[in-house]
Amino acid sequence: GWAGLVEVASLRCYNGPNATPHGKELCAKYRNRGFVVVGVHTPELGPERISSNVRDAVKRLGIEYPVVIDNESRIWNAYHNQYWPAAYFADATGKLRFYNFGEGRYDEQDKVVAKLLAERDAAAGIAANAASKSMRASDTDAASAMGAHDSHRGASSRMHGTPR
Repeated sequence: GWAGLVEVASLRCYNGPNATPHGKELCAKYRNRGFVVVGVHTPELGPERISSNVRDAVKRLGIEYPVVIDNESRIWNAYHNQYWPAAYFADATGKLRFYNFGEGRYDEQDKVVAKLLAERDAAAGIAANAASKSMRASDTDAASAMGAHDSHRGASSRMHGTPR
């Protein structure tokens, strides 16, 4: 199975484009190991709902992974999301294991991806690479609490566990 990132953002607001380079880096770094990134563009304002504007933003930002246009906020609501951007990380079984609201904590997100892939590889009997083996579990605890960060539609409260 694949491990993956669902990246919820508005690509025409400043927060989404600020976080996009990290999603692109994770995609490039881990795609050959079975990591998948899917962008979800959930608009706030009218011009953000126009598909040609979203296509232009995807092109301008150099996004090569699929981006879903969530004009009706169905995906947003399915995740009970309240933040732009929001990053939801799932393991190879599809279980949400880690999330980040707002910009930042990119090193931690990278470690989470490495851990999820190492767990998947170990479960499949594949030897994990040396870097994954040397990581301390406490550094990459995917179930650890996450603090919400600066976000356009976000909160600054401390979040625990996984979303409902």
